[in-house]
Amino acid sequence: ARELARRWRDEAGGDRDVVEQGLRHFASEPFSYTLQPPLLDDDSVDQFLFETRAGFCEHYASAFSVLMRAADIPARVVTGYLGGRMNPAGDYMIVRQSDAHAWVEVWLEGEGWVRVDPTAQVAPERVEHGLAEALPDGDPAPGGVTGGDGLVGSLSLRWDAMNAYWNRWVLAYGPTLQDNLMQRLSLGSWQRVVIALTATMALLLGALAALLLYRSRPRPPDPATRAWRTFRHRAARAGLRAPASEGPHTFARRAAAQWPDQAEVITTITTHYLRIRYGRHQTAADMTALRRAVRRFRPSRMSGDAPRAAAEPGAAGSHAG
Repeated sequence: ARELARRWRDEAGGDRDVVEQGLRHFASEPFSYTLQPPLLDDDSVDQFLFETRAGFCEHYASAFSVLMRAADIPARVVTGYLGGRMNPAGDYMIVRQSDAHAWVEVWLEGEGWVRVDPTAQVAPERVEHGLAEALPDGDPAPGGVTGGDGLVGSLSLRWDAMNAYWNRWVLAYGPTLQDNLMQRLSLGSWQRVVIALTATMALLLGALAALLLYRSRPRPPDPATRAWRTFRHRAARAGLRAPASEGPHTFARRAAAQWPDQAEVITTITTHYLRIRYGRHQTAADMTALRRAVRRFRPSRMSGDAPRAAAEPGAAGSHAG
């Protein structure tokens, strides 16, 4: 890093040229932005600049500061926040810890401390659109980055606004304002305030719990899956073991070998089920044929012991593709 900075200093006409050369270096070399960078050893700056070349804002800010200092330019790392989200329910900005950012200030003669952000050369979307837009595919985002949209996101913003109003108009103000607020709300005593807040919280928590239960309910199986489960369950009741991990082809071959008189029906069931599940040109006729074939499947009970693995209808439909 020191050798690179000295070369920039020898080639540059002034401090401003060195700073621009440093920014061009980050823009032209194959650096990448990620919140899961490789671990660095003792020579962390050299290893980051010339080996791993993957990191987040603090990596780029610290490395850029080292380079500038090595080129005899005063430099310092600055930390703060970049970004946030407006809450329309309360008309204020939500700034989270995930909006934290690091950049650099360099001292230029005649200009003073000048802000420089090397991260913007590697991931300009981090500066312009926020952290979530800068992360590569598969890189998990910290909680609160995406914020959420739709009904859940709207409820989250309104809940945050309620907390903000409570902090602003009750907790952060003195007795006089608190008394005025209660009078405006026709709440003459703290007992009524507590009762009103408790009732409100109970209603909100109940509504939120109902929403979460509604969203987490299992989806009903599609018609093809229900038909396939019926087929496997009938075979299991007749004595043919039906492990959940067994794929359609393998199970159909075993069923056809067990009931040769039903082989044509079993083949029809499997063919139409696979076409509906994995084919590109399935039609309504395939579903009709699958249902009819399943109704025609009437296996005779296998000789010997009673079936030991009559799988439940809900589990028998699972299979490896």
